[in-house]
Amino acid sequence: MPQTNQDKTGILLPNSFGRTFSSSYPAGNRPAANYNLLFKDDFSSGTIGNGYTGFHASTVYANDHPYLGGKALRVNLGTMNPPTCGGAMNYGGRINLPQSIPYGSRVWYSARFFHPSTRTWGYCYDSGDNAEAVACGKESDGNEWTKFMVLAPTTGTARIYVQPKAARRTVTQQLGMRVSSEESQTPDDNHSIALPLDQWHTLQVEVLISTSGYLRVWLDNTVIMYVDCATVSSGNSIAQWGIGDYWNGCPYTDGGANRSHFWMKDVMIATNAAGFTAPTDTDGSGNIFIAPTRIPRDFS
Repeated sequence: MPQTNQDKTGILLPNSFGRTFSSSYPAGNRPAANYNLLFKDDFSSGTIGNGYTGFHASTVYANDHPYLGGKALRVNLGTMNPPTCGGAMNYGGRINLPQSIPYGSRVWYSARFFHPSTRTWGYCYDSGDNAEAVACGKESDGNEWTKFMVLAPTTGTARIYVQPKAARRTVTQQLGMRVSSEESQTPDDNHSIALPLDQWHTLQVEVLISTSGYLRVWLDNTVIMYVDCATVSSGNSIAQWGIGDYWNGCPYTDGGANRSHFWMKDVMIATNAAGFTAPTDTDGSGNIFIAPTRIPRDFS
């Protein structure tokens, strides 16, 4: 049946290739969200090819991402193919929040990603490769979990990570995700899931900032990990958000095309700390979160 001609400039909905428009608000009068954010960025203000302030120089503004218009961050990886030296472990970066989120509060950190099926997920060097790593001036600290989404405390270096699984000297994505705080060393692992490839998706972590807190992670609308744990030390707060910012063991490549990058479209961070309101969106189980249909311009 042929579709009618409609002005589809209203609400944005996700599909397998990013976002499409529906006719729910044909006049384009999509309402603003009824909660506020601590931080948001759709990466629209930078110059193509320039770096994103606070991230390593390998991350740049780009408009070559698939399926969605406008700009995104192109997060480039310093891949290498042992025994040839080169590459770099640093990728992404960590950025100070406008203000620290205090002990006892909750924080929701949501970001939209596109991982091409050609990109690498592997690392070069583990403890058995120490001599080879030293010869190239690298660390042999590769392990089965890659630092990805991160929230960092105000005091100390015990960070909170969402981590996809990795393997030594293979570009292939592994099945498995982990969420953990280095304060408690009490992770939750999901061995039956991997991040979607060749499509945009939203990954979100919620933290109750406490020695008796919890970590919860969504992939789009679905909770994929949850653990009760000490998320920070007593009285500590959350001061930074980021990606990475380093890849244990250095990212591996077999030399194939398009191994060394992925894209990040936007970031939104909410909190229930004083002066802000917790999200009012809910998933299918009634958990409050930043809905994956949200975009930064929904918020004033």
